[in-house]
Amino acid sequence: MDVNLAELLHEDGPAIVNDAWNAVALMEHYRRDGEAVTRHRVEALYTQVVHAVQTLDLDGLLSHVRRVAQERFAAGFELSELRTAFVMLEESIYRRALARLRREDASWGLALVTTAFTQARLALGQTFEALPAAQPTAVDLSVLFRRSERPHAVEDLVYPV
Repeated sequence: MDVNLAELLHEDGPAIVNDAWNAVALMEHYRRDGEAVTRHRVEALYTQVVHAVQTLDLDGLLSHVRRVAQERFAAGFELSELRTAFVMLEESIYRRALARLRREDASWGLALVTTAFTQARLALGQTFEALPAAQPTAVDLSVLFRRSERPHAVEDLVYPV
């Protein structure tokens, strides 16, 4: 138990990432994108969080999070999926820290981790919400109306699933 937060994040990094990845990989869009891609994404977020905590500088983390929000939005991810991925990684760090750090070190260290994740989640939500909502494509239903010019037969009308 004579380990500090920096040592814990370095030594337990692979296990922390693996724990979070196991939970994140079960979500729909992450599962769709595959294990290797998902692991890489969790590792990238972990690296940015560790850097922010160690340097007390959020610039790299927030830049990463804003880019992730834009990319995942374009790929059809729900904001809740991204937030859940962040929570899974934070909880994985918490479990390791509570098991390995002295109480006074855990309190300070976890406050730093929580602050980094809180700021990251705020940036994620703000960026995601600022992106233009996808407009639903209008479907021509004129074939359903009496007296409309019908460019297609009613049988050709198939609801896009």
